[in-house]
Amino acid sequence: MTGSACQQVTDDQLRDLRRNLRLQEALAADGDQQGFMGLDGQMHDMMLSFTGFPRLPQVSQTAWLSVHRARQLILPVPGRLQATLDEHRLILAAFEARDPQAARLAVQHHLRQLLTYLQPLERNHPELFSAPGQP
Repeated sequence: MTGSACQQVTDDQLRDLRRNLRLQEALAADGDQQGFMGLDGQMHDMMLSFTGFPRLPQVSQTAWLSVHRARQLILPVPGRLQATLDEHRLILAAFEARDPQAARLAVQHHLRQLLTYLQPLERNHPELFSAPGQP
C-alpha cells in the first residue's frame, strides 16, 4: 500500500507533507508536544488518504485512539520526539523520490520504533489499550 501511494503522490500532496513536517519541526523546537502530536496525526491521515482507499483514514481512527493515548507517554521520553521527526523525514524523502521500496522500509522502521515503546507500555499500563468500560 505504501508503494502505490508513494508512486501516485501528487506534487501538491508532497507540498502539504513538507509543510506539515516543517510545522512539526517548529513545534518540536518550541517543546510543544501536544501541537506536535496533532500535526503528527494529520501527517498520518494525509498519507493514508494518498492510498486511494477513501475509508482507510476513518477505519484507522479506532486503532489510532489507543496509540494516541500511549504516545502521550512515549513522546516525552528523552530523544523520542527528535527520533520521530527523523523517521518522518525519511518517509517524506522516500515519497519525494517516489521510491516505493524506500517508503515501505521507512514506514516499517517508524512502526517498529513505535512498537519498541508500546510493548512495555501495554504490559505496564494495559488500561491504555482497552476500550472504555473494558478491563
